[in-house]
Amino acid sequence: MEKVDTIIFDAGGVLIYIEETRDSILRRLLKSSGYEEMTTTNALSILPEFDREYFKHNDEIINWKDEKEWWKRRCDKIAEIIDPNSEELKDKLFCLALDSFQYKLYEETIEILEILKGKYELVILSNATATLDWCFDLLDIRKYFKAVIISSYEKCVKPDVEIYKITLKKICRKPEQCIFIDDRRSNVETAEKLGMKGFLLKREKGENLYTFIKALE
Repeated sequence: MEKVDTIIFDAGGVLIYIEETRDSILRRLLKSSGYEEMTTTNALSILPEFDREYFKHNDEIINWKDEKEWWKRRCDKIAEIIDPNSEELKDKLFCLALDSFQYKLYEETIEILEILKGKYELVILSNATATLDWCFDLLDIRKYFKAVIISSYEKCVKPDVEIYKITLKKICRKPEQCIFIDDRRSNVETAEKLGMKGFLLKREKGENLYTFIKALE
């Protein structure tokens, strides 16, 4: 029987959380800039349709270049509706509403990573794009992980079994050598079907990473 020596973490909802979403930041920025609430609400209401149309004519986001192009066009569209003569507003929305700065560590994250780093190889597997990937550097936690696997780079997402197989290949591990922790049941179930030991973290029920540590004992 293979020894369990690797823990694969989801990121959002497990190690980190987002303090404010992009659309919330956009609304706050526009209000602070003096634009009327009704004007702001009308402009933001077009975003779902904008996204649908954008991805009809463009490939899915894979890397930062793709994300930047989508985000720039999105911000430009809002600015054109609200204040078509302001190039500065386009730049303000583009620069200040990116959400990498909004990712925060749960209170216990660093302590738990310090406990685990000498006992296990640690890996990230997250449904995310480049701007979440950057937060591992911004929060100075990339150093804890053998690998950071980001779904957009791999062109598939959890719970698709393919991204789990990609992860195992990249870290040179068999499923039975790994524990997988996520806050979504479907993601954990796929890992278990593949042969990993799964742990569903239910923060909404008061669980945290200390709960996970106890389960390892």
